[in-house]
Amino acid sequence: MGSADNAGCLIDYRPEPDTMISSTSLTSTPDSAFPAAPSRTAEKFVLRIPIALKEAIEEVARSQFRSFNSEVALAVISQFESHRRLITMRNSLAIRLGAEVADEVLSKLRRIDPEDGDVQGFNVRFPEGLRDEVKTSSADTMKIAIANACADWVYYSQQIEGLLKRCEDPDIQFPSKVVKH
Repeated sequence: MGSADNAGCLIDYRPEPDTMISSTSLTSTPDSAFPAAPSRTAEKFVLRIPIALKEAIEEVARSQFRSFNSEVALAVISQFESHRRLITMRNSLAIRLGAEVADEVLSKLRRIDPEDGDVQGFNVRFPEGLRDEVKTSSADTMKIAIANACADWVYYSQQIEGLLKRCEDPDIQFPSKVVKH
């Protein structure tokens, strides 16, 4: 997986081409953006990640009113598109705030290294076909691919949340040349 550089805020992070995952086996219902994972029949995987990353995933999940398991599944599914939606949202918010304010917010955030820290195992359940898709589509091991997907998901989610909070600041003056109403 590619690595994110924390020095600049408007980094167009993209994994190397050989680590891209396709979403050919994923299906969703008309009522959901992502496939559901029935708990009893879902594919199980033991995810071994640092406790700090697990806690960060739980924090993102709570803020979105989702479970830890759902957040991990969404992180992996989002990786199929190189987290394009998250990056687009982050970049749109950064442009709205202006480079100086965005840099100030984003410079405070760091990507959690999924291989650093005390590791603990957690059982996660995936929608049908997702586990096999990761296994066949990634140059990394499943453990590394899923851990990196989660670390990126958390990092982008934290960036978006930080930028959104800053947009709520009444003292922020949005650049008029960028925002047209």
